[in-house]
Amino acid sequence: MAKKKLILFFGMLLLWAVGLSAYTPYAPVSQFDESIFKIEEDQYLGKTAPDFYFYKRNGSLGKLSDFKDKPVLLSLVFYKCAYACLVLNQELAQGLKNTGLTIGKDFHLLTLSFNNLENQTNAEDFRNSLQNKLKDNLPDNFEAWIFATSTQEQIKKITDSLGYRFFYSQEDKTFYHPNVY
Repeated sequence: MAKKKLILFFGMLLLWAVGLSAYTPYAPVSQFDESIFKIEEDQYLGKTAPDFYFYKRNGSLGKLSDFKDKPVLLSLVFYKCAYACLVLNQELAQGLKNTGLTIGKDFHLLTLSFNNLENQTNAEDFRNSLQNKLKDNLPDNFEAWIFATSTQEQIKKITDSLGYRFFYSQEDKTFYHPNVY
């Protein structure tokens, strides 16, 4: 009797192992084009970006040509991003804190949403989230950091000139984009 139970046990174990090895999880073919994240830096470095218009978080109009006196560090994000955008700007802020440079004095810092549906309220919320996360680790003259939005035409103008490509996934309800400054 014990021999039959042992054979039955090993038989069931063998069937279970064969069934387990035959299981292949469903993995749909991705429609995602990874080349979206590739920026051909050598085609864009050293070139002058075109003038473009944006709206500051207080609603006033600004333009890139307003910053001819100092270098501009541009961070492209979307403010409702649930992933990297806030973290990217946190890391930027922490890195700037250690440089000894001051925003507005040594350079201009502009964070621009590439989602033309976002508004000044979204920019303000993003700024406040960043400020709350950093607390006492804010870069010098944080108040001079500009958080802006713009129109689809103006966003396309600046992102195309920089080789920065992004797209909105209707299925995932999010933007896919490279994380660069």
